[in-house]
Amino acid sequence: MTGWVAEVLEVQQPAWVTEVTRSARSPTTIKNPTMKGYTYILECNDGSYYTGSTIDLDYRLQQHQNGEGANYTRTRLPVKLVYYEEYQRIEDAFHREKQIQGWSRKKKQALINGAPELLPKLAIAYRDLKK
Repeated sequence: MTGWVAEVLEVQQPAWVTEVTRSARSPTTIKNPTMKGYTYILECNDGSYYTGSTIDLDYRLQQHQNGEGANYTRTRLPVKLVYYEEYQRIEDAFHREKQIQGWSRKKKQALINGAPELLPKLAIAYRDLKK
C-alpha cells in the first residue's frame, strides 16, 4: 500500500503505521485539489462506522462532535476518530473515502486494527467461491 500515510488515534498505534504531522488549519471553502487531504473513519455511539474526507481533520471532527457534520453522525453522537490517512491531494483522499465506504464492516475493522494483510482476503466475494 504505497502512496499513503496513516495514523490510528484513540487506540493503540500498530507498528506499521507511520506518524504524520497535522496540517495548519485551512479554510474549508478553498477548493484547491493540490492541498493536503485526509480520509478518516469515525466510530459512532451506536458502534457503526462513518467514513469521510476533509482538508482540515481537526475542524471536521469538531463539526461532527457539535452536530454540524454529516446527517448520519448527527444522530449518533458522540463520535470517536479511530483511523485516518493523510494524502498530498484532497482528490486522493476523496477517492479513498469512496473506496472504504464500499467495504464490509470486517474489512474496515482490519484497516482500523492495523491488519493490512487481511484486506485482500476480506475483499473476496464469497458468492464467487460457491462455483
